[in-house]
Amino acid sequence: MLYRMSDLPSLLLFFVAAAAGNPGLHAAPARMQAVADTPTLSAEFAKLDADHDGTISRLEALKDPEVLRTFRRADANKDGRLDLREFATAQMLSRAERPVSDPRSRLATR
Repeated sequence: MLYRMSDLPSLLLFFVAAAAGNPGLHAAPARMQAVADTPTLSAEFAKLDADHDGTISRLEALKDPEVLRTFRRADANKDGRLDLREFATAQMLSRAERPVSDPRSRLATR
């Protein structure tokens, strides 16, 4: 079966959701750790973590509509808080769902 380029975000979202919903499945934990360790991501996380407890609550997520929109799907352990790894997942979901014409999208169009 052939897939169009427009199907790629849906496929990525499917695999990320499958990995997040299955505790026995670890989709590239080393790569996720590398993503979670980026300075930009850590700075964004720190900005939202108002009480500096190392997690982002739903109340703290209200400051960023994109994190709030993906919060429930990214909260892998369903504790109502996002740690840095779950925050990285939220960011990946958010970026995957952006339209290509969105200037914040990191995908280059040619």
